[in-house]
Amino acid sequence: MFREYAIEPEAISTWEQFRFLDSLFGWSQGRLISELPSSWRLDVIKNIHRPIEQAKVTEKMRNWHLLNRKASDLFNSTEQWFVNALVEHGRLNFEKIVVKNLPTPANHLLDFDDFDSTTLHSPDGIVPRQAKDMALAMKLLLQTGKVIKFIDPHFDLTKKRFLKPFTEFVQTIVASPYKRDSFHIEIYTGAKHEYEANEKAKDITLKIGSLTKLAGIKIFIYILKNDQMHNRYVMSELTGVTWPNGLDESSNQGDNDCVSIMQQAEYDKLFKVYSATCPIRVLDSRVIH
Repeated sequence: MFREYAIEPEAISTWEQFRFLDSLFGWSQGRLISELPSSWRLDVIKNIHRPIEQAKVTEKMRNWHLLNRKASDLFNSTEQWFVNALVEHGRLNFEKIVVKNLPTPANHLLDFDDFDSTTLHSPDGIVPRQAKDMALAMKLLLQTGKVIKFIDPHFDLTKKRFLKPFTEFVQTIVASPYKRDSFHIEIYTGAKHEYEANEKAKDITLKIGSLTKLAGIKIFIYILKNDQMHNRYVMSELTGVTWPNGLDESSNQGDNDCVSIMQQAEYDKLFKVYSATCPIRVLDSRVIH
């Protein structure tokens, strides 16, 4: 679903080229640009020749989110950008490396002048309802978000079919190769009444307490009135994903889910709905350290 691309900053020299990139990349497109090197933004701006275009690019880039790998500090400024990109690709694959002048054809390389939406991956798709596949589809979302929300009215972590994917999600979060400050997880699930909510909160806390300590993650659990919850989502402060069939693993190896990136208006609204000031009645809440 979400993939990371390395793009040579020197390949972008005009506002039109930058606008072309802007139309193809971003969380809503499922395609993210790597901040390689850490001066990538500045390098792009310096490479834009006309001052008026530099100003437009600078303003537009304020809203861009680049992926900043921890290893990007190892960038060797004495080497060509392409050489550094290949070294980093060897450490952790990019979906594609886009260069100004393609030195040699390869499956993971694209020439800037030759690529368009048809040469890039499609972000939405069918995901097998197996724990590893579910985590892989959201890998960049899980590994870059500072606030990660799991929303499912039936998200019962005392049951293996929910616990197994959640464990995979947590392991993916912890293994992040990206720079970020402190982060936490929020779980929003449902119950019919306060007694059921209290029991569910206690059972989930007991079930995932050891996992939380081992991973070193703080988890907030909110049990809401489940008749006011509908679709299933995973969100961070960056974007969100809809899981129509839920966040549980299927016992049938052939089962899939049609996963999609949330529309911006829907995401903006629901990120606020599922928060500490949730308008849906909170029946119980817990914090696991």
